[in-house]
Amino acid sequence: EVINFENGPAVNEAFLSGSVDIVNGIGDQPIVTALNGGQVDAQVLSTASIMPNMGIIVREDTGIKSVADLKGKTVAVQIGTSAHKALLYILEDNGLEADDVELVNLSGSDTAIAALDKKEVEAAFLTGYSFTTAEEKGIGKEIADAKEHPMYTYIEAAESFVEKHLDLAKKFLEATKK
Repeated sequence: EVINFENGPAVNEAFLSGSVDIVNGIGDQPIVTALNGGQVDAQVLSTASIMPNMGIIVREDTGIKSVADLKGKTVAVQIGTSAHKALLYILEDNGLEADDVELVNLSGSDTAIAALDKKEVEAAFLTGYSFTTAEEKGIGKEIADAKEHPMYTYIEAAESFVEKHLDLAKKFLEATKK
């Protein structure tokens, strides 16, 4: 059974409840946080870097030209995700802290694009298709990319599942490589 999740924290909740055996494509921040805290019965099976298209998009009408200009502005991001982590690093690289901006927690990139378009936020950290779409549709422009802070994706499995079904875990990894 395939289940889609909006973000890493939702996947962690599924692991905590025991309703998920294998996850393909969870970002680094949620899983590392959960594994480090001993909250999740999981092990990492594989990893890869992801999403060359990611960064901060701002509305054109804001006058924001650089990351430093974000001070005091609203920035949409999925809090607790890899995107959140990358955003914090970009802010830090530019002399800002999380408290210097108003972070708006939105459930996904599509929601963040809509918030930009409706002028509910001034900036958003977007990834992949959403990052490209925002610029192509004229919703905003890029002021920073996250190339210096790549995100990673993991395939992870519940330890109890791997112990009982090692052969299936191996077949799953082989299938994802194809």
